[in-house]
Amino acid sequence: MIMSGEVLPESWLSDAIGSLAGLVEAGGALIVFVGAAWAFGRFLTALVDRHERRGKYTTGKRRSQQTGRATWT
Repeated sequence: MIMSGEVLPESWLSDAIGSLAGLVEAGGALIVFVGAAWAFGRFLTALVDRHERRGKYTTGKRRSQQTGRATWT
């Protein structure tokens, strides 16, 4: 005796796979967003630390007050 019957309807299976694909895509997008926000936060922290160490945002030649020689900052 051959039984021909569906365990799960094809439409239900298609809907389940579509929903899982959406969840995986949303999870991937969330991971990318969190990583980008974390990297931007690290960039800002490094910028503030650099600003506090140097005193200002300068790059270029400046004369040392002690030696009178030009130094790069």
